[in-house]
Amino acid sequence: MAEALPLHAAKVQPGAILAAQDLPCGGVLYLAALRQLGSLKLHPRQVQCGRDLEHIADLPALTALDLTGCQLLQDQHAPFIARLPALRSLTLAGCAALSVAGVAPLTRLGALAALNLSFCSALPDAALACLTGLSALSALHLSACLGLTNAALTHVALLPCLRRLDVSGCTQLSAAAFSCLAPTALEHLVLCGCEQLADLEHIVDVALLQRLELDGCWQVTDSAVQRLSVLPHLAFLSLSGCERLTDAALAHLSQLAVLSSLDVSVCPLLSDCGIAHLACLRDLQQLNLSCCGRVSDTGLAALSSAPALRVLDISCNDAISDSGVQRLLAMPSLLSLDVGSCEGVSEAALQLAAAKPPVPDSA
Repeated sequence: MAEALPLHAAKVQPGAILAAQDLPCGGVLYLAALRQLGSLKLHPRQVQCGRDLEHIADLPALTALDLTGCQLLQDQHAPFIARLPALRSLTLAGCAALSVAGVAPLTRLGALAALNLSFCSALPDAALACLTGLSALSALHLSACLGLTNAALTHVALLPCLRRLDVSGCTQLSAAAFSCLAPTALEHLVLCGCEQLADLEHIVDVALLQRLELDGCWQVTDSAVQRLSVLPHLAFLSLSGCERLTDAALAHLSQLAVLSSLDVSVCPLLSDCGIAHLACLRDLQQLNLSCCGRVSDTGLAALSSAPALRVLDISCNDAISDSGVQRLLAMPSLLSLDVGSCEGVSEAALQLAAAKPPVPDSA
């Protein structure tokens, strides 16, 4: 028999949050007594059998539900989740048994704004066709849904309020798949590890993009990056591990007038010549140059004229010395400097860099 809930959990206030550690093993059985609960996150061990999930339907005030990794979640349990009228955020990441039949009932969640189906590797394209009725959905996470093909994005394009889409690790997607997203109002696109991506032609047709993440898309080249210069609102760009990029790519990126955050770490062909182009980005506040082995003090000297730079990571670059670090520390705008694992930097310089005040919480 499951142990009783702690007293503080039984006296839950409207909109309260309950995490896995607040429930004993098997505590799902007691959820019916917590009808004012606003947010619930369950660890897989809290669910002892599939029928336990039926008790979730007894929480009418629930606005956020996280069932990450719940292997016992089957298609037949989805209708119980669909009976939560106030639900705005639903995380089913790693619920590998879900199929089209399990996704279809979720269309009854009229208030749902964020849905995470990452690592549901068996989901086919048809599962996304079931979601097109979610008119309030603004964020959709489909990372590592390996069964999705180009056809999946034709369904995604029909979501009228979608602003963030994560299809990282969906290795069957090619650049042509993104042509259907051109008419959408997408602002944030996560494509990390989409190994077939090389030409960004159709991606740049999503004219309202503000954030683009292409980490590990190793086929992306300088000519592909050149296309990004037509995106007038692009403020955040991550190209970590795009190992074919050269200094020419950074020259193209210098045309992005509102770029405020750039990650080009683990791009081994970048050198001081390319870094110099970034100094003209007037809004650049965060820059990651970690593991770019050709970057030296010469490039840092040019970068020191970047007027708004606040956070800089130049770790794991052995051509950097104390001289380059001291030049950066003199920048009035710089709040955080990471020079870890740079063999040419002395312990004294490391301590000076560490003495920089912490970066204020942007939230």
